[in-house]
Amino acid sequence: MRKLTFGLAAVAVVASAPAFAATTSGTVNVTLNVDNACSLTTGAIDFGVVTDFTAATTAASATTLKCTPNAVATVTVNSGNNPIGAQRRLASGTNFVDYNITDSANVAWPAAGLSYTGTGSDVSLGMRGVVPVQAAQPAGAYADLLTITVTY
Repeated sequence: MRKLTFGLAAVAVVASAPAFAATTSGTVNVTLNVDNACSLTTGAIDFGVVTDFTAATTAASATTLKCTPNAVATVTVNSGNNPIGAQRRLASGTNFVDYNITDSANVAWPAAGLSYTGTGSDVSLGMRGVVPVQAAQPAGAYADLLTITVTY
């Protein structure tokens, strides 16, 4: 009888022993790459109706640039479709009106472009068009098309 009691007691001890849980762990690398990027939103330069060329006419463009913070960008403006040398010109048939592109300080936009550093927000380029004093031109709808290039 003692053997039976001892056997039952041993079974009871084994059955009530806690089960041990196993664990393991590992690591996960988390990475992110941020590339430099820029986007350009252009706005027209509209001089409106001009009947007097004895005073300069100025019009602003609502063109903005948005670049990744600290991205350095150079903004260039081509000479348009109707230049003669470095002079930009609006055309109406065979008639032309000279105009210039300047920054907000009324400094001519350099051929090499202007440099901007990204902030992550839209930044006005301060682009303006200026029709300088010149000989009067015949009535007509004058136009030109500029290409703005952003290199970053």
